[in-house]
Amino acid sequence: MMWTMTMTRLFTRSAVAVLAANLIACQGIANGSSAAAAEGTKPPPSRNTMKAANPSASVRTLIVSRSKEGRLGTLKFDESNQVSLVTEGAGPAVEELKMAWAEISKKAKVTWVKAVVEESAGKKVTAIEAEEFGREDANYFYAVLDTLSRQYGFSVDIAK
Repeated sequence: MMWTMTMTRLFTRSAVAVLAANLIACQGIANGSSAAAAEGTKPPPSRNTMKAANPSASVRTLIVSRSKEGRLGTLKFDESNQVSLVTEGAGPAVEELKMAWAEISKKAKVTWVKAVVEESAGKKVTAIEAEEFGREDANYFYAVLDTLSRQYGFSVDIAK
C-alpha cells in the first residue's frame, strides 16, 4: 500500500515536471528564444491561415458546403479572376448558394476581414482589419472566401 502511494506521487510529480518543461519550451519558442535563436538563426515564421494569393496559380477552386447539407458546389477562379459557380445537387441550400453568389458577383468590391498582429505600446496585439478587393486584385479569391463564410454562413475550403 505504501509503495503504491509513493509510486503514484512520483508519477504525478514527474508528469507535472514534464508539463512544466514543455510549457517553458513553448514560451521560449513563442518569444524567439529557442535553441535556434540561441544559435543566431531566426525562429520559423508564424503560419497565417490566409496568405496573399499566388499570382502564378492558374485555376483556383473554393469548395462550398454546409455541415448538415454537405458539399453544395465549387467556385472556380481562372487566371483573370473570372469565376464560375458549379453547384452539386438541389435543394434550398444550393439555391441559397446561387443567390449568395449572384449578390457577391454584382459587387464591384468584396470585403476580406482578417486578424493581423500589430505592435502597440511595445506589445503585440491582434487587430481586426477589413480590406476591399475587386476582381482585378490578387486577393479577390480570399475576399470571396471570407464573404461566403462570414456573411452567408457557408463552410468554405480551398481545393488542393
